[in-house]
Amino acid sequence: MLRCVGGSSPPSSLGERELLSIMTPDLLRFFEPKDDTTVVERHLPHWQQEGAVSFITWRTHDSMPEHIVKAWQSERIEWLIAHHLPIDQASQPDAHRLLPIDLQREFLRLFQNRWMTALDKCHGECVLRNPQLASMVSKSLHHFDGQRYLLTDYIIMPNHVHLLVAFPDNESMLTQCESWKRFTANQINQSLHRSGRFWQQDGFDHLVRSESQFRFLREYLRDNPHYANLIVGEFLHYSRKEIVVITLRVMTHCILLSLMLPRHRLFTCLWKVSSTPPSSLGE
Repeated sequence: MLRCVGGSSPPSSLGERELLSIMTPDLLRFFEPKDDTTVVERHLPHWQQEGAVSFITWRTHDSMPEHIVKAWQSERIEWLIAHHLPIDQASQPDAHRLLPIDLQREFLRLFQNRWMTALDKCHGECVLRNPQLASMVSKSLHHFDGQRYLLTDYIIMPNHVHLLVAFPDNESMLTQCESWKRFTANQINQSLHRSGRFWQQDGFDHLVRSESQFRFLREYLRDNPHYANLIVGEFLHYSRKEIVVITLRVMTHCILLSLMLPRHRLFTCLWKVSSTPPSSLGE
């Protein structure tokens, strides 16, 4: 469970009162298998759950050359067949979910890493390397932050965008992603004096499963420019500062400390506990 507390908002965000009005302990959370989940089948399956943090990736339409996509798809199908899925099932977008959970994890780790590595090669025009164009995406992401969604992190790379964001219901994610992409595509195309498709039609999204995974993804976004050998000015990174991770152990510490310490010392100790690395607090 996450809770967002006071701190400065980005200049393009809503005011503090509006922002804090939806920053409740019930809004930001991680995927719960037992809770209601919406799955929308497009070219890729999209899983949505009320309040759960999502890791979302879009890419520009020219970011992945056709030969790389075909090679990745062929390797994916071959791997699934080698792990005893029939060929007609192995070619389905969500086929890995038919495997045992340990093989699902191995599959995702292998093929998502390969895909992200290919993205970081910065194929295509990479027009988002231009700070002016990247700022159009940034401003759009911040525009309804605190009203329609809660944005925690993003990285705008030369040819793709990663973000961590939570939506208040099961239907908002795809609608908002389409709005972001449509608005920014129009703005960027106008700036470049062109028309036509800018973003790839379908994006990738993943419901964040745990605090440790959330921390890992925040670090991944922060370090992504390093993996792609970018220099300052070729990317745009944002990470919300006022997030406090609340775990069962932290809550236990709060209860015990409240019985033993004056209020001013309690807040000091709580901050230290909530900032403890995942390896100390556990998953």
